[in-house]
Amino acid sequence: MSASRELTTAGRVTCLALAGCVVALLAFDHPWPRWVAAFLLALLGLSFLGVGARIPRCERLAPARMDEGSNRELELSVRHQGRAPLFAGRVYANAGEFHVPKQAFSVSPGSHRLPLRVRAHVRGRATTFRLHAESWQPFGLVRHRATLQLACDTWVFPTPRVLRESVLEEMLEMQPCGLDLPQPTGPGEAEFHSLREWREGDSEHHVHPRVSARRGRKVLRVFRGEAPPHLQLVLDLRVQDGPTFERADFEEAVRVVAGITRSMLRRSVPVRLWFHGERRLRAVVPERCRDLHGYLAALALARPIPVEASELDPAVLPTQRAGSRGVLLHLGDAGAADDPAWVRLRVGSTDFWRLVQPWHGQLVGSES
Repeated sequence: MSASRELTTAGRVTCLALAGCVVALLAFDHPWPRWVAAFLLALLGLSFLGVGARIPRCERLAPARMDEGSNRELELSVRHQGRAPLFAGRVYANAGEFHVPKQAFSVSPGSHRLPLRVRAHVRGRATTFRLHAESWQPFGLVRHRATLQLACDTWVFPTPRVLRESVLEEMLEMQPCGLDLPQPTGPGEAEFHSLREWREGDSEHHVHPRVSARRGRKVLRVFRGEAPPHLQLVLDLRVQDGPTFERADFEEAVRVVAGITRSMLRRSVPVRLWFHGERRLRAVVPERCRDLHGYLAALALARPIPVEASELDPAVLPTQRAGSRGVLLHLGDAGAADDPAWVRLRVGSTDFWRLVQPWHGQLVGSES
């Protein structure tokens, strides 16, 4: 902890008044400047001698999981070792993944847990947290400042984008052929696959009556062919070194990957997430994972890799199973679409914006 002590505006005014009293004492033979100077000198002496409470010791920030742009109150462990209560204190921070607006606090001697309002800035994981604290000595003439390095374990997850479900089903060939005919890909005709929520435009013939009655809303039966048995998601981390707008597009690609993952997990479709680096493909989440937070945690740690345009080779894709689907999100050249099992989405393309639901759709109503 690095601490410093400085005069406040009131302290500077007091020093100027003390200097004026000293000048008046030398110029005039009157007791009033002497008494005022003695009083002001006593105030400054009490403040500089440190009478009163110092900045309490902040030990740890409670672990938490947050979304981009969200606000949350986290518990801050504080230990105040002074003898007198501290009534004038303030903490703030504005760096890294978090922003803490200036907020006042007061503590009594001992250990406490203070609520700290935190706003998440960007996705990522923070293990240390830099917090600035201030406290004032009695009379408000001297201010103590300290920069605290706190231990924490806070995740900021990317916000999944709202997608047009009908466009996603069309891209992955999940729509059944005909009016109400499923596309069985297994050995049996119309083989049952999973359940999903009813959406406007769906057929009433596939509504599951017992599950719908139990949940209080319409639930549809999904047959094989209406949902892929397995989905592989590949996020190309390579960004052309140069234009800055492509780095912003990378953040948009991360949110769309999170949106596709959320949509597939709602359909009980296994999803395997891959990251494509410079020349290597690595799996970051296995297909047996069913928790959306596991995928969001991996996406929170994804960082773009700047490369030259000449080094931007076609992405290497994993081997696809029979009947499975794959989606590749990229910002550069992904190669020719020679495999019909793979959907290649370039960020900013027409197909990309067809899939992404506009933000105002969340207010009017979305299909998710």
